[in-house]
Amino acid sequence: QSLTLGAMQTGNFDTQISSDPEFAGSDGILGTDMMQRFDIDLDFAHGRLNYFTPEQCQGAGVYWSPARVTAVPMEAYANRVYVKVMLDGHPIIAALDTTADKSFLNPRIAAQLFGLNPESLPAGTVSDSGALLKAGMGHFSNLSFGGLTFNSPEIAIPFDVASQNTREFHASK
Repeated sequence: QSLTLGAMQTGNFDTQISSDPEFAGSDGILGTDMMQRFDIDLDFAHGRLNYFTPEQCQGAGVYWSPARVTAVPMEAYANRVYVKVMLDGHPIIAALDTTADKSFLNPRIAAQLFGLNPESLPAGTVSDSGALLKAGMGHFSNLSFGGLTFNSPEIAIPFDVASQNTREFHASK
């Protein structure tokens, strides 16, 4: 019937209930259905998630007084958010995933655009949505989008993987 987040309340929505959920220490998951109705601010620096009604209030705007603001165009498809980025001068479409502990590059794209093979890079284990993933760790010059530039990003390039029931991903070799 209703859901309350801080001072906001909404209702009349469907939710999925599972008899054996894997919620990784939480009581539930806020999915994109709760994010498509509102404007949101993911404030990772302060550990906050701010929801805003999409209607513009008179005099309202950016509330934290930054030195610079960047708008990043995005598109949503199949409950995923995508942004256009430049990686070492190459345009790439990236999915925004707040559950991944690293940024990832599709191994096919890594080979095609950069001549990189994950098996020839230093190996690491990273997490995506609670699953472990073995990957080569690629170092790039820069990643940019929406006027922001990240210098020397380390990006995981997954090995050829097969999912196991243990939620751990293993190299196929």
